[in-house]
Amino acid sequence: MPGTRITARVRRGLGAPGLRATVRVAWTASIGLVVVLSAVPDPTSGGPPGIDKLWHALAYLALGFGAAFGRPGPQCWMAVAAMVTLGWAVEGLQGLLPWRSAEVADGLVNTVAAAAGGGLAVALTRRATRPTDPPSSPGTGQ
Repeated sequence: MPGTRITARVRRGLGAPGLRATVRVAWTASIGLVVVLSAVPDPTSGGPPGIDKLWHALAYLALGFGAAFGRPGPQCWMAVAAMVTLGWAVEGLQGLLPWRSAEVADGLVNTVAAAAGGGLAVALTRRATRPTDPPSSPGTGQ
């Protein structure tokens, strides 16, 4: 079936070492970008109310996904916990900067988004590494 071949290709792609390496590089760069953007004057000031929460959610969803992608069980969740810790540390740093402010709501959004990103990565990785149904044997009628 054509759909089966596409699914198999997607599964092989998600488990590919090259993809894991690419995600790791992008994830590492994203950590640096989030820290820098969190320390400069607020680039979202003057935007619609609550827009900063959307940016927090997107950033930490990506950080949680990158932390968890391709890591085995406990290692995966330790990496996601590190992203949650980073989110709270960045909020603490912002409280020390006169041009920024720390908000508990931002820390909570960071936490939920990092966990959701980690969960998404785990779900995709499990789906990609799940054994496929064996082909039916000739003569068994299946």
